[in-house]
Amino acid sequence: MPSSSLARLVIGTLLLMAPLVEAADEKEAASFSPANQLLFLDDHLTDVEYPARYHYRFSSTGTADSFNDTIVMDTHNNDDQTKQVHVEYFSGDRQRHIPDIASAKGNPIIMLFLQRDVSEMSSRTGGNWRYFQKQIKLALENAARIEPVTLRYNGSDVAGQRITLQPFADERTHRNEMAAYLDKTYSFLLAEAIPGDVYEMQTTLPANDGGQPVVEHLILDHVEPLKE
Repeated sequence: MPSSSLARLVIGTLLLMAPLVEAADEKEAASFSPANQLLFLDDHLTDVEYPARYHYRFSSTGTADSFNDTIVMDTHNNDDQTKQVHVEYFSGDRQRHIPDIASAKGNPIIMLFLQRDVSEMSSRTGGNWRYFQKQIKLALENAARIEPVTLRYNGSDVAGQRITLQPFADERTHRNEMAAYLDKTYSFLLAEAIPGDVYEMQTTLPANDGGQPVVEHLILDHVEPLKE
C-alpha cells in the first residue's frame, strides 16, 4: 500500500477517534464501552516516565505474501505528560511513512494495527475502507467481550485483560460479499503493568477448504530507555 494512502488512513483514524478524546477531557468517557475505554481512552504511555523505544514483532501468515517484520516506536516526554511519538513501521521495501504524533497519551500501535487490517481488507475485496472501519468501531462499542487473563512478561506473571470481537458476524446488507470474513476474530491483550499497556494483538481468519488460517499477529518484544 502506498505510504501516502496509509498516512491518510492513520489521519482518518485520528479524526474518527477525536470525539472519544474530547469526551474523555470533558469527563464523559463513561458513555463509551469498556472496550473503547481500554483501547482508545486510557493513557497507555503516561506511566513510562523515561524516553523509550518499544520493539514490536509482527507476522502475517496463511497467504502467499506471508512475512515477518518489526515495528519500532520511540516516545519522548512533553511538559504536559503527553508523548512525542515516532514510528518506524516495518523495514526495507515494506517500510511505510507514518506521520509523527506531537502529543499522545494512548498507544498509537493500536491504531496502526487496525488501520493496516482495514486497508488490507479494502484492497483484497475492493470495498471502501470506511465500511470496515465502521464495523470494527460498532463491534467495539456494542459486541466486544472482555475477560481477565494472566500473561507472562519479562519472567513474571502479569494481570491483564483480553478483548475479543467478531465485527462482521452479524452482517446482513453485504453478507454475500463478506462471506469470507464473517468469522474473522480480533483479539487485544493489554496489561497496565506492561510499558505501553499493549502486549499482543491478533486477527484470525479461519481456514476454508483445507487451507491455512490467515493470522496477523503483533506482540511486544521489549522496551528500552532512550537518551533525551
